[in-house]
Amino acid sequence: MYAKTLDRYTINNALNLLSKDIKKTYGRKAVVEIVIVGGASITLNYSFRQGTTDIDALVSDGLYSIKESVYRVAEKIGLPDDWLNNDFTKTSSYSRRLIGCSTYYKTYNQVLHVRVVKNEYLIATKLVSARKYKNDLSDIVGIINENPKITRKMIESAVTEIYGDVSYVDSEMWDFLDNCFDNHSINDYRNISLMELNNKSKLVHFEAQNEDVLRKDNVDEIIKILNEKGFDSDDKELP
Repeated sequence: MYAKTLDRYTINNALNLLSKDIKKTYGRKAVVEIVIVGGASITLNYSFRQGTTDIDALVSDGLYSIKESVYRVAEKIGLPDDWLNNDFTKTSSYSRRLIGCSTYYKTYNQVLHVRVVKNEYLIATKLVSARKYKNDLSDIVGIINENPKITRKMIESAVTEIYGDVSYVDSEMWDFLDNCFDNHSINDYRNISLMELNNKSKLVHFEAQNEDVLRKDNVDEIIKILNEKGFDSDDKELP
């Protein structure tokens, strides 16, 4: 798949073109509302991340199928066909309640209404996904650093509102969050981001040498073993 970083300008340009295609296809009275989550919301609302690989979105309103419009925009500006997708709905972080927790972002050409999940609600989704090889931990730190008014209590309330109970988040992640608030030394976005990149690199090398071993339910344990044993790209087997 063609990989292209979607920065704030590219996201806004793609959404603008999408709205024009929707209007052309369905008319000026068409109404489509989407809710953007994940890395795209971070790119649009914060300064600590410069881009994302795709836009995770929920269609919250509108009976129009926009898939063909998404494809046409992809072809027009050189994006992958799934530059806008709903893959997020297949993850543990998904809840339909996120739509009600979203806030207005922008309307494009009167037909495409965009909302975003951000601040404590976005942190809640990151606490649930908690991938140490993506941007989840650094995203939590970045959001807190740019929003000093966010408190643990606000995040607990967000988790409860979205998922029903604070127990939906693993205790290890609540400990991580406490450290973010209590120990300013851990609020080093760059160091945590580098840790995530390092973990991702190790997993890529490991998976290349060990097919059909890595799974969602064992990835954290494998990362732990790789870090403890000093696995690198030349190793053929799990330490």
